[in-house]
Amino acid sequence: MKMTRTLLAAAGLALSLAASDAALAAGRYHIVDLGLALAPQDAVVAINNAGQAIGLRSVGDGLSCVLYDHGVDTVLGTLGGPNCYGNGINDRGMIVGSSMTSGSSQDVHAFVFENGVMTDLGTWGSDTSSMAVAVNNRGLIVGNSTSPISSHVFTYRNGRYHAVALPSDAVSGYAGGLNERGDVTGWAVYATEHQRAFLTRAGTSTDLGTLNNAAYNSQSEGRAVNSLGHVVGWSSGATFPCHAMMYRDGRMVDLGVLPKDDAFASSVATGINDRGTAVGYSDDGAGNRVAFLYDGRQMIDLNTLRDAESRDWQLLEAQAINKSGEITGLAWSAADQSTHVFLATPSDR
Repeated sequence: MKMTRTLLAAAGLALSLAASDAALAAGRYHIVDLGLALAPQDAVVAINNAGQAIGLRSVGDGLSCVLYDHGVDTVLGTLGGPNCYGNGINDRGMIVGSSMTSGSSQDVHAFVFENGVMTDLGTWGSDTSSMAVAVNNRGLIVGNSTSPISSHVFTYRNGRYHAVALPSDAVSGYAGGLNERGDVTGWAVYATEHQRAFLTRAGTSTDLGTLNNAAYNSQSEGRAVNSLGHVVGWSSGATFPCHAMMYRDGRMVDLGVLPKDDAFASSVATGINDRGTAVGYSDDGAGNRVAFLYDGRQMIDLNTLRDAESRDWQLLEAQAINKSGEITGLAWSAADQSTHVFLATPSDR
């Protein structure tokens, strides 16, 4: 019994040291409060390299886009309807998303917000709705344009829509992310109603498969792509519901879950920078969610990387990361027992 206890203690110490080593290797983060998340649907979804973040906020009976800019919050309004959804921001401060329009139909249209003006981008052809998902520093916008029976992926620039190629067997598709080269990722839907992540580069679209291509029900989504063409998102398999994944060098890699190797846990990767650092969130299957950072080797609970001044925060979701390593997402505050939008800044900055 004494030997068993000794072995268990040694194993616990080894795990603690491994976690400490991972935290030291990844560096520490200082948590900055960007404001109260007033409702469960409030969120922050993108961050640019200037540290400006874009998200959603409950305003009255609807949702509005909000810009978080180093302590100054700006509510952007809508295209006339009650709801607006901000999805992307580039380094020039161009913001894209979708909004309900005015009138009895309250159609949803893609928009771009620049220099204080929100511009309705309309829809593509005879489609009835559209959504802008991301914008790069060249002003190229990617999004979806939909009809009652299908969804198309488009790019938009200088007033013109252009079709994004999908894998040959796809019947429709959805945009997930865009990089500075103009590469697009997302997910393609097939006649079997299965969906798989894709990457389109220079007019050629590649089906990225899943983490278990042999499983009939396995599916995947591409949520973000960096300038190296590395895609992150999620994939399901025969024995697990949803694991964060990264596609690079021609293969899809399982980023794991937290707690590690928990058969009931799931995870989703939401962002990646050009250093290959990915972020997202993991759920233990009982509703306990934590933000994670993937440093190229392993998934780390972002809460273990908080500096000493940030211990009152429980980081729930990481949604985006920029080239400086700044991360934004949602966190629980022990101080007021509420959910807030956070910015995690590397402590060495």
